[in-house]
Amino acid sequence: MSAGDKVAIVQPDYFANRKLVQFFGAEIAPVKLDYLAATGHAGIDLGQLEAAFKAGARVFVFSNPNNPAGVIYADSEINAIARLAQAYGATVIVDQRYSRLLYPGSHYTHLRANPYAPDNLITIIGPSKMESLSGYRVGVAFGSAALIDRMEKLQAIVSLRAGGYSHSVLRTWFAEPAGWLQERVALHQAIRDALLARLRDMLLTLRVINVWSSDLLCANWSNLTGLRFWRICVFRLAITWKH
Repeated sequence: MSAGDKVAIVQPDYFANRKLVQFFGAEIAPVKLDYLAATGHAGIDLGQLEAAFKAGARVFVFSNPNNPAGVIYADSEINAIARLAQAYGATVIVDQRYSRLLYPGSHYTHLRANPYAPDNLITIIGPSKMESLSGYRVGVAFGSAALIDRMEKLQAIVSLRAGGYSHSVLRTWFAEPAGWLQERVALHQAIRDALLARLRDMLLTLRVINVWSSDLLCANWSNLTGLRFWRICVFRLAITWKH
């Protein structure tokens, strides 16, 4: 990525993706994710994605499951993304760090497993979400030899990388105890269900997405004033702030 390049990014998605593109002086080509209207899929606007590729975008960045909406891309969406990226020779960076936190009833498709997956594909996973080990700053990237070699060269000159002692965390991550994953998913699901029940019990005219991954919730608060939102948080949800 260089100054002036176009990068297609799903909106909404993890905010740091936009910050990185802006830092390198590249141009963001937004791709809408209509997660509020989607049922059984994430709601990506594939027409906008293809339009971005036609306009010159050679990199596409997205997260699956989506962060922050918690929706999962359907097989058909993953297949369409793979075909488009391959047809236009685009590099795809997919953040799959929530892919281990999937609630019962959900179905997940890895882009790497798609027969039309582009050659220039980087898959990112790590223990920062499911395992809550974000402080160690470690993760794993899968990709072609050429892409991984470029990543290695960058890591060699970056001072703000994970220390060697943090890598020991991955030993447990690669060999976790039997049953641990299922127990962890159940705990996250309990958090999600409790928040959903509390919000829906308030009988507010808002739309809350029943996410299939992560313990995040997305709600449409556009009909609430700032004061009413604050009162709901403090008096109904018992949310407090520290100054």
